[in-house]
Amino acid sequence: MTEWNNEEGTGLHLWDYVAVVRQRLPVAAGVFLLVVAATVLYAWTRTPRYTATSRLLIENKGVNLTSMQDAFDPGRSALTQRDLIQTQVQLIKSTPVMEAVLQQGFLAQSKDFRESKDPVRQLAELIQVTPARSGFVLDVSVERESPTEAARIVNAVVSSYLAENRRRRMGVSDEGIAELKKKAEELRVRLNESTTALHAFMATNRMVSFEDAQNIVVDRLKGLNQNLMKAEPLRMQAEAHYRTAEAAMKAGQTESIPGVQASTLINSLKTDLARLEQQYSEMRARLGDMHPQLQSTIAQMDAIRTKLAMESTYVVDALRGRYEQALNEEKMLREELRKQEEAVLQFNELAAKYNLFRQSRDSIQEAYSTIIRRIDELNVSQLSGQGDSVFVVSRAEVPQEKSWPSRSRMLLMGIFFGGLLAIGVCFFLDYMDTTIKGESDVRTLLNSSVIGGVPSAEAEAGDAAFDDLFAVNKPRSHFAEAFRSARTALAFSMVDKPLRSVVVTSTMPAEGKTLTAVNLAIAHAQAGKRTLLIDADLRKPRVHAVFNGRSDVGLSNLLAADNLESERAIVQTGIANLFYMSSGPVPPNPVELLDSGRFGRRLEEWLKQYEMLVFDAPPMLNLADALVIGKHMDGAVLVVRTFVTNKYAAQQVARQMAVSKIKLLGVLLNNVDMPSGAAYSSYYYSRYGGYYGDRPETAKKGWREKIGALAGRRSGRSHPKS
Repeated sequence: MTEWNNEEGTGLHLWDYVAVVRQRLPVAAGVFLLVVAATVLYAWTRTPRYTATSRLLIENKGVNLTSMQDAFDPGRSALTQRDLIQTQVQLIKSTPVMEAVLQQGFLAQSKDFRESKDPVRQLAELIQVTPARSGFVLDVSVERESPTEAARIVNAVVSSYLAENRRRRMGVSDEGIAELKKKAEELRVRLNESTTALHAFMATNRMVSFEDAQNIVVDRLKGLNQNLMKAEPLRMQAEAHYRTAEAAMKAGQTESIPGVQASTLINSLKTDLARLEQQYSEMRARLGDMHPQLQSTIAQMDAIRTKLAMESTYVVDALRGRYEQALNEEKMLREELRKQEEAVLQFNELAAKYNLFRQSRDSIQEAYSTIIRRIDELNVSQLSGQGDSVFVVSRAEVPQEKSWPSRSRMLLMGIFFGGLLAIGVCFFLDYMDTTIKGESDVRTLLNSSVIGGVPSAEAEAGDAAFDDLFAVNKPRSHFAEAFRSARTALAFSMVDKPLRSVVVTSTMPAEGKTLTAVNLAIAHAQAGKRTLLIDADLRKPRVHAVFNGRSDVGLSNLLAADNLESERAIVQTGIANLFYMSSGPVPPNPVELLDSGRFGRRLEEWLKQYEMLVFDAPPMLNLADALVIGKHMDGAVLVVRTFVTNKYAAQQVARQMAVSKIKLLGVLLNNVDMPSGAAYSSYYYSRYGGYYGDRPETAKKGWREKIGALAGRRSGRSHPKS
């Protein structure tokens, strides 16, 4: 069984794209010729136009006669120059210039200006101003049917532009400076007010210098933070010593107090106490308990112990004092830090207000300085004697050669775009065409191979009548050879065993499945195999009509009863080794009959009597008959009618076969005579036509008959029987 894999074999070759155009070569040729003809008709029927051009040189300033720098190196910025050129392009087409040209009156005689509602805009659209790719040159051009009028318009525009440029330049020198001085006076007043407000704010808040005040506040805050960071560990250390000493006093372990251990007086008292205790022991043993000297020693010992206790208390009190002092210092530092933080917050608010005053003052001062500097520059420019900045390089002359249309260029463009449009139309039609067109579609969409291609019935029959037994009457025709080729391909499709049974089906009705089943059976019978053709289409049977035989007893009868012998339903066709079985009466439940156990038993019986069984099954789309039959067959043949069978429906049928585990032996393409040059058609015809030779009636067919046959095939009229 061929497993369904939509990703396999999807690669496209360049010739696949070429085939798209070749399949629709008449359409492509028609579109191409139509575009070229329209281009030729347009180019050769247009009134010629003439273009007059004047060239201008644009300078960013006039030459300063008092400056030696301009005499040798003007120092003009390229970026500034390009901006100036773009500005001049707009000024040339400005309304004052256009109105000045129209006031000269010579355009009033032109019909298009005489009937125009907005002549200024129309004239501006007529003027073409083109900056040169390099340098600082402008070309002013006009295209008109009259060469004299074109030159006259260009020269009038250039003259009006030069006059307007001089007027505008003089206006900047006088009126412009007056406006700038007026604006400078307004900014000076605002600058004074802003400066006064800033000074008043600093005086109110006692700020000699904002930056110094800010540094003092921040530095004091940093110093308090550092002192607090040092005081806090000292307080913690003093507290630890005090708590340890206090606990030792309560426990009576004064010796463990750090200050007690380090005291020289306490250590001396301890030494004296130890000496007296030793004397007491010696005297008691020698003199007895009541001896006066012994009592004196006891009194000295008590005095020393009392003094030791007092000294220990003094040490603890000292530790407590150091702890309380450290604690007070820490509290004072925290209070000062809090006050300083509040001072910083207040200062930040003042800083924000200060920045607003200063920014306002600085922005006004910057604008004021810019205007004052500009006024000085303009005054210096006036004193230095600035000249014109626009120079006419060449005036427009009456053109002698037409500028439009260029017929050769239009023809080349028509050929180019006509070819592109023709190819685009072919690919658009191919995109919109959802039918299977050839072997590449079968490989790509159905993941299967083509076992044969059946040519168009009308192309084969010519003027003669065509029937389903055409291959018998014309055994040397392309039609007959196509089925012999399909028979050979089916034989090679089975590797481990010979092919004994096959079901022939299609996607939709009228795709040629009955024609295929009949002629495949004929091809196997002509190969010497005892062949039985079974009409398994229990819905619209047609095999009996092909052979003009009876249909009263057939497959439906054999599947409905066990006591009926197969010989009663089998009919001799008149062709050696070929027998057929009609469908019999149309049953109400075809699928139930085909899916019964009786069908399997009958199939085993027929396989014993015949070498080849060919089943003609109904179309598979939305019908399960072919799937039920295919489970018992060696494989299935799917008939596809080129340019008719929908690719998505065929894909669904292929998926159904794969899911039902039915082996798709191959696809037989019906009606494969494509337009001249089509890839699949040329392959089959060149392969078989060269060996068998063209039939006389086909070879003599004229081009009108061939086009008629092609049109019939495209409309779906070639052997439309199912």
